[in-house]
Amino acid sequence: MIRSWPYVIIGAATFSTLCGIMAWLALHGFMSRENIDLMGYAISTLDGVTTLRDFLLTFPSLPYLLSLLTLSLTQASLVPAPTLACAFILACLTCAWLQGFIQAGYRWPTAMALVALLICNPVFISEITRGLSAVILAFASWFVATMAFRLRARGNVVDLMGYSFGLALLALSHPLGILLSLSLAAFTIVFLGPQDNKYSNFGAHLTVLFPLLLVLGGAIYVSWLFTGDPRYLFHGLSLQLDELTIAQVQLPFESLLHLDKLTTIPLHLILVLINAPVLIIGLSLLRRRLPRYLPLLALTICVPLASALSLAFAIPSQPLLSVAALLGFAAASLAVLPIQDNRSLLATGLATLGLVGGLLTFVFVPDPENNAWLSALQGEEQVQDEPADLTLGRALIGRNDVLIDTRAAPALLAGRRSARGLLTPHDPKFEIVRMTKTLDTQFVAVRYADIGRRDGDAVHEIFPYLYKNGMPGYALVYDKSGWRVYQKSG
Repeated sequence: MIRSWPYVIIGAATFSTLCGIMAWLALHGFMSRENIDLMGYAISTLDGVTTLRDFLLTFPSLPYLLSLLTLSLTQASLVPAPTLACAFILACLTCAWLQGFIQAGYRWPTAMALVALLICNPVFISEITRGLSAVILAFASWFVATMAFRLRARGNVVDLMGYSFGLALLALSHPLGILLSLSLAAFTIVFLGPQDNKYSNFGAHLTVLFPLLLVLGGAIYVSWLFTGDPRYLFHGLSLQLDELTIAQVQLPFESLLHLDKLTTIPLHLILVLINAPVLIIGLSLLRRRLPRYLPLLALTICVPLASALSLAFAIPSQPLLSVAALLGFAAASLAVLPIQDNRSLLATGLATLGLVGGLLTFVFVPDPENNAWLSALQGEEQVQDEPADLTLGRALIGRNDVLIDTRAAPALLAGRRSARGLLTPHDPKFEIVRMTKTLDTQFVAVRYADIGRRDGDAVHEIFPYLYKNGMPGYALVYDKSGWRVYQKSG
């Protein structure tokens, strides 16, 4: 019990620090759009307005499920549930990295320095304050990399099950995690030791990859079952990341940093080199230790390979988020460096180079939110365009008997803080309106038709001219950012 107290103290300090940073950013006008959407999804589920179709089509589902669990446990908290979940996962990740370094033979001061240098990467800090997915991706990447090293070195059943579970966990964390898990699956033969391939190479691969195949196959089947199109899953993943795609910004070396087509692959190679130099230097240090060299080589290649898969599946590339996965790989790789007199100094130097590389990545890789995030962190008030759905939700506080489609507008519920009083597609009365094409609710909210959405607005589908022309007996009471709300006259 006494030995666990340092981890508890460090974890609590990490939790409090991240909550404080996110509160500071929120007070200065910087909003995490991913966390707003996750909050809306969680509220809709707890208030019973999420259909089975919507629940099953939410993929990757791990950020959503963690937000839902946190909200169910902390409904009275003023801190948003995704923020609490993100801080908790980061605290667990900090303790896990620290324990891994201690078990690898590093002294406490060195282990704490390594953890601090990894977590303080500016790209990583900015990504985890923008959404829950980044910290889950870092945790899953570290876990699967650690299991890969152990599986290749020892090859027991526990390590095999851990690696299999890690691949599935990675796929459930984020669309980028799906691409990384597929890339790592291609190197399964590298992670399996000779003893695992001795009797049945195919059987060993099937055993390791079964959880991942079950997750991805199940997601594709559910997509086909509810939409009639198995490709809907990939279309949804592409639209999920569409707002997060890097914008075209005029910067020095733009030809090098341009993210279209095949230039994204060399960019990811550069990110590996500068954000996780231990992966490159470790190949030289471990060249005579094959059980560690081969997994390290696979981890080095898998991130550029994932960027190539993103082109194949038409999923927008997210180079900044890939830094979170690289830090997870780096933490696992630092723990397997060969034990020698100058190992601590070497590991600290490599982690410091990664921190400098993160700073260079933050400065030179274009991202439309970097300047706003940095200004808010420095205490400057940000005039940020608030999501239209969130603004509408706040305008609907206190208004009941509202016909509205909340499926494709989860931020609406985050602004309203409740789904009670709304008539959504889950409500039988909504279906009556759909069949009769008659309206008798006190309010009706309709969104301008937008074909770029994953799901169209059901109210617009029922009343295609409502947004433009209104409806007899209803007066326009709200018109902002593509949303209009009509109130029943009298």
